[in-house]
Amino acid sequence: MNEKPAWMEHWKEIMQLTLSLLVAVGFFAVLFLLMGNGPDSQPSQATVLLFGALSTNFGIIIGYFFGSSKGSSDKNDLLRTPKQG
Repeated sequence: MNEKPAWMEHWKEIMQLTLSLLVAVGFFAVLFLLMGNGPDSQPSQATVLLFGALSTNFGIIIGYFFGSSKGSSDKNDLLRTPKQG
């Protein structure tokens, strides 16, 4: 009766993935806006600042999901799992 839905057991992973997707989509959207105006146009300062912030966070996300942080997270999950036998 007090059983949690399956998504509640993985809420942290769902939120990480959702935020990562939002940052990645935002990064490419701003990149498209910067490139779509043509080579002669000057982007606004706010667009350039947003691009800098998104590109930094995009690098952090890639580093987490494919770098040493992901391996460290997987190791921590293994250590939390009770031993069998």
